[in-house]
Amino acid sequence: MNRGKKLHVLLRPEDLRVEEINDDNHAEGLIGYVRERNYKGMTLESVVELENGKMVMVSEFFNEDDPDFDHSLDQKMAINWVESWEVVLADEEHK
Repeated sequence: MNRGKKLHVLLRPEDLRVEEINDDNHAEGLIGYVRERNYKGMTLESVVELENGKMVMVSEFFNEDDPDFDHSLDQKMAINWVESWEVVLADEEHK
């Protein structure tokens, strides 16, 4: 792909990884804020609003022993994924 070319990146919600950002740590990835949290069986589905206004759904397996799992509303988060788990498509509208 050419640098600066528009494209679409497709990711499954369960393939995303989130990390809480506190004032004292720097994080890489897509930065956003938790806007919704919904428990569905063994998963927690969180809607994260990115800094550009786009909404992203993150689905994590519930782990009650993880103190960083139960994210607060408006918590600042970094979203990442394992490299090669994404599907990249050309933006057909902007050829």
